[in-house]
Amino acid sequence: MIAKDVLVYKKRYGEKDWEMFLKDVESSAAQSANAAESRLGDEGAADILSVFRGMIDRVPDEKRLISSEEFIKKVRRFSRKYRVSAEIYRKSAMISAHLYFNADVLAEDRKEDFVKLMAEADELSGVPYPEGEQGPYDYMVILNYMTHHSFSDGREIHPFK
Repeated sequence: MIAKDVLVYKKRYGEKDWEMFLKDVESSAAQSANAAESRLGDEGAADILSVFRGMIDRVPDEKRLISSEEFIKKVRRFSRKYRVSAEIYRKSAMISAHLYFNADVLAEDRKEDFVKLMAEADELSGVPYPEGEQGPYDYMVILNYMTHHSFSDGREIHPFK
């Protein structure tokens, strides 16, 4: 059985604009999922993803599980201090913080605090929204903090310090 992602924190600034943007994104995602399922036949995209997730062995790291609470606090503090929209998820092998912000966050003290927050993360991914599609935000950054060692065929797939 695959564990579901658990939302542990959510704060949105500019919520009205964000809700309109999300409706567009959800509509596009639903169309993409339907197209993928029609290409994949009976199994569907969700079933295939479940199979891949089931092939991963996870070993909890007790120190990281405890320190993950501090990572969550730091993301919350950053979100509130700079009015940065954020969602934090507890996933099967990590804490995943999704930050949505405009370019002005990357200036002055905000930049220093953002760099410190990124240094806490084990993985970083980010995307600038294409012009005309970003809704109320310029960027989305995902910071992942690993809580479990994950192995596939004996190889660690998300090594961390």
